[in-house]
Amino acid sequence: LKKASSHIHSDAVYLVRIPNGMQKIRLSELIYIESNKHYLHFHTKDGEYRERNTMKGIQDFFDGKGFAMVNSYIMVNLSYVDKVQGSLIEIVGQQMLIARGMKTEFLNKMAAFLSGKGM
Repeated sequence: LKKASSHIHSDAVYLVRIPNGMQKIRLSELIYIESNKHYLHFHTKDGEYRERNTMKGIQDFFDGKGFAMVNSYIMVNLSYVDKVQGSLIEIVGQQMLIARGMKTEFLNKMAAFLSGKGM
């Protein structure tokens, strides 16, 4: 996992629209993104940021950058996945359920990421 996480470009950032401005988030510090009622919650090492948006609206940006959907409302940074067991993943001490219809794609992205080909 350490080798794979080194492939994330430390200068790659996403700009979160916050009230009265923007917040720059380094992708290497972004743990996961959660969708909840027209808002996205960006969970980082330093805290949580929220913007009004949808997963569909950001998926193209995160495609090929070491992120994968685990269900329709959570996208994870693959470098923070500590464990995959059955239909559960563990990421920073939290367990998340992989949706049945997304499991194959998630596992393929995880394998490609770990081999260095998913970037």
